[in-house]
Amino acid sequence: MLENIKASLQKFSKFTDPGWRRKRIHHRINGPIQYKIHGPGIDYAGGDWDTLIILDACRGDLFEEFANLNRWDEYERVKSGCGATRTWFERKWNREYGDIVYVSGTPVLSRCAPGSFHRVVECWQSAINEELNAPDPEIVTDSAIEAHEEYPNKRVVVHYIQPHYPFVQDTDLHFTEFAGTEQWDVNADSRATDVWEALRAGIVDKDKVWDAYGRNLEYVLDEVDELLDTIEGRVVLSSDHGNLLGEITYPIPFREYGHPMHLAQPSLTTVPWAVNDGPRREVIEEEVGSTSDASSGEIESHLQALGYMDE
Repeated sequence: MLENIKASLQKFSKFTDPGWRRKRIHHRINGPIQYKIHGPGIDYAGGDWDTLIILDACRGDLFEEFANLNRWDEYERVKSGCGATRTWFERKWNREYGDIVYVSGTPVLSRCAPGSFHRVVECWQSAINEELNAPDPEIVTDSAIEAHEEYPNKRVVVHYIQPHYPFVQDTDLHFTEFAGTEQWDVNADSRATDVWEALRAGIVDKDKVWDAYGRNLEYVLDEVDELLDTIEGRVVLSSDHGNLLGEITYPIPFREYGHPMHLAQPSLTTVPWAVNDGPRREVIEEEVGSTSDASSGEIESHLQALGYMDE
């Protein structure tokens, strides 16, 4: 009887939680309306590229401020149509791609689309740098170079986790991410679960978070430069989604932070599309044979550590 009462109280408390109600409104109302207004966004798989570099959670305006646009032959902003990595995989990579090798620095792929490609390289499993308390982009770069050498007749997607939180160089903005992040950073600030909750609560200010966000982008762009100097072909750099830093949602208004999964407003889905031309590779499509070697527990642990509790 006591257990039943406890369970009922826990269920009721969910309905009185403002965060839960906000997410439900995004899921049922704001997200569908925004998606209908703004459309599905670009077709990544159908784009003209030999190598597609994805910087996770990189806003277009962030890239324009902190990246060297002269490094690229062409640049424009595009709409991803997705507010989070999970929806990006579900909407953008929902077929079979026998001509693509996917080098993944994010565990979201291993949950959502592990069998969609010719091969998946799950370098996120070995990319956690204990000194950085974050995924190490150098491991992603090394894995990407190896993939280009091993599969010269395939298109290659290289998915870095940065500039996604945690912000590597700003350890004062490391917050306690449930059980996952505590394994990486036992000295993390426990007043919030992540930097976006801290920003919502007024623990940190927007300018400080924006600058740290930009430094995290600069950090991964050093590795992108290394990759660009090594590989050939037509290279496109883009992102799956951005982050909100207090923008107002619509039609039902909330001040929102981070990347709520169900939203699709332009402030969240506007991402870079930078292009470098080079000698094209001859691409041969073969069978789809990719699988995930990661256990469900390992995937969930890494997702929690990155704050993907709702994905």
